[in-house]
Amino acid sequence: MYGIQSMIVITLPDGTLVKGVIYKSWSPFNYGKIIESLPLRTRVYHIDNDIIYFPFQTTFKPEKSVDKIKKGNILIIPYLASLGVSLTTIKTPRYKVSIAGEITENFEALKSLARDGVVTIKKGE
Repeated sequence: MYGIQSMIVITLPDGTLVKGVIYKSWSPFNYGKIIESLPLRTRVYHIDNDIIYFPFQTTFKPEKSVDKIKKGNILIIPYLASLGVSLTTIKTPRYKVSIAGEITENFEALKSLARDGVVTIKKGE
């Protein structure tokens, strides 16, 4: 399909599992950093009502930034050292972002995620 890829699972505070895929071909510089940082327990932050993001304890390299983000895209946000998920389609994001993958299951559960909630992100199978 897209070459090398890894499933990720985000466990929400209520135990709901949200699944996604990270593609190496979409984020060649940061793919390894993401996978090596997992599992990760982190807080949830919001950018308006458009993006939720999860701080990582690593520095992401800028990659090809995009001007349009689709709902459900998994994003790399180098300025915030974070991985994010787009909750809506955005034409001009506030920060430079690149797309690393996409949410594949339970996307709607992310919309009700409280600010400052704690999630666990791990590599899926």
